[in-house]
Amino acid sequence: MTINLFKNNIKSRNYCAVLYPQEDNTHANALEYISSHFQSCYITHDRDTDEDGEIKKAHVHAVMTFKNARYQKSVASELGIEANYLEKVSNLDSYLLYLVHYDEPDKFQYSIDDVKGALKGKLDRLLKSESIPDEEEAVLFLKNYISNSHTLISVSDFVTYSCQNGLYKYYRRSPNIFNKMLDEHNNYIRSKADSDDLYDDAYNLDLDTGELTELKERGGYIENNKL
Repeated sequence: MTINLFKNNIKSRNYCAVLYPQEDNTHANALEYISSHFQSCYITHDRDTDEDGEIKKAHVHAVMTFKNARYQKSVASELGIEANYLEKVSNLDSYLLYLVHYDEPDKFQYSIDDVKGALKGKLDRLLKSESIPDEEEAVLFLKNYISNSHTLISVSDFVTYSCQNGLYKYYRRSPNIFNKMLDEHNNYIRSKADSDDLYDDAYNLDLDTGELTELKERGGYIENNKL
């Protein structure tokens, strides 16, 4: 008869741990092992309060990620702690944001400077990308970039702009919609070069660079005869 020692055991690529290294040497050793052997980061929560407003006992939240899924009991054994101190993390990004209580105004707001470890960089990028968390607001922000531009905009330029403003995830979700906006915008800019409306708007389109330059009227004539 074969006994499956891992039956009903959790398996995941991402785990979090709540540790009390100031009170338990095994926890202190586990935290040191996590920070030196695993792709991880951690933070000490020492200003959390309970329902009565009293400061809770200081504790450490550590999060770790592995290239391949691992059993909870195996990770706990390697750390030298009980498996109940570990918990599977379904969404790594969400848990990283939880470390600083992002978007939880009723809880103490920790600084990213309080976070230690290699995954701190990922958290920093998440916080920057969440600066415009509302999807509708983000879409309008990118739409305004297109509509307010007086030049042709390539997909490459738009992707670069999205990345620079931490909004690439919104483009990635709906590339067809944004590409259609770009096509409409670029077709409009090109049509301006072929219509008399260009004179009304007093712009000149450089087809090589996609740049529109404002023209000045002088004595009933437009100063620029390159059109």
